[in-house]
Amino acid sequence: MKHTIFLLALLIFTSISNSQIIENVSSGVAQDNKSIIISYDILEAKSGQQLEITLWMSSDSGEYRQIHAKKLQGDAGLFTIAEDGDQYGKRITYLPSKDESKIRNSLIFDVRANIKDNDARSAEYVLVKGGTFMMGSTEGEIDETPVHAKTVGDFYIGKYEVTQAKYEALRGVNPAVKYGVGDNYPVYYVSWWDAVKYCNALSKSESLPVAYDETTGFLLDANGKSTNDIAEVKGYRLSTEAEWEYAAGGGQNSTMPRNDNGNVVLQKWSGAENDRTLSEHAWYSMNAAGRKRPVGTKKPNALGIFDMSGSVWEWCHDWHKGYEGNASVSDNSGGYRIYRGGSCYFPSQNCRVAYRSNGQPTIKDYDLGFRVVLTKTDQKIVD
Repeated sequence: MKHTIFLLALLIFTSISNSQIIENVSSGVAQDNKSIIISYDILEAKSGQQLEITLWMSSDSGEYRQIHAKKLQGDAGLFTIAEDGDQYGKRITYLPSKDESKIRNSLIFDVRANIKDNDARSAEYVLVKGGTFMMGSTEGEIDETPVHAKTVGDFYIGKYEVTQAKYEALRGVNPAVKYGVGDNYPVYYVSWWDAVKYCNALSKSESLPVAYDETTGFLLDANGKSTNDIAEVKGYRLSTEAEWEYAAGGGQNSTMPRNDNGNVVLQKWSGAENDRTLSEHAWYSMNAAGRKRPVGTKKPNALGIFDMSGSVWEWCHDWHKGYEGNASVSDNSGGYRIYRGGSCYFPSQNCRVAYRSNGQPTIKDYDLGFRVVLTKTDQKIVD
């Protein structure tokens, strides 16, 4: 993504955009030599669209923290787009603290946009527009091959991994101990069955039909009957691994060129295509120093989803088996469930969006968690 740095005084800063509709972020010291002005553009805005613009800051490209809206002036907070088209020259003014002023030459700013779509889920979930993409990789393990076209429908996915606070609120217990404990840390030491029960509890809390038979693990339709068609599942559930890979790699917003058939080609990691930028998006073995962090403290991917590479592994719905055409991989249906994404204890190779890992659905581990999805209703999914 192209960045432009403008000079308001003698000092300039690094500025980065996370959002798919925010571009050309730049920052510098104002003429009073105290305030910092951050400039950005909004691309492809729609008339009547409500945006929540937030400013985030890091001093070392590590953890980002949100700057409270009360400390900002200008084009931050909630506002409504007046007319269709690109919106140029938006500006935010921020007065840093004394301690921040001492290190202001190392401050990194990040502008994020949250689209308010009058859907109560927009604060916690991203609506992923479905499509056909190239699933798998030739750069990893044998079970990642062959690369093949796969179609997914529209679905909502959690912006963040399920946190310890959210898990405890619905299940009455926080299973996480010793390896990073706190309300906003990802939950871990959860089995596949624990994740399924959380999904059902979440559905019940919102008066939705449950997605799982907690005895068999089968998916259920709106009438409580077993189904293999996720379009018929109306409650919260775990993602299929195809949905997971598609969302992690950026989906329709992937920055990679499409193939000759017009199919989406995903990014190698969630939010990054190379090792140089991976640390901006993921907590993994090279930067995590052997410990977990709260969710959402790295930059999101192209869809606005956080921590899909690194942090903790994430359970998926599927059993582990070979892709069609790969007879060398055993069919582990009934034995091993898929989990994806790597963790803060693993190197970049294991954090690629195409990397597949698996385990018995009863296992619990210190770096194994999950996030939830919800099928968008009123659609037919054709693969």
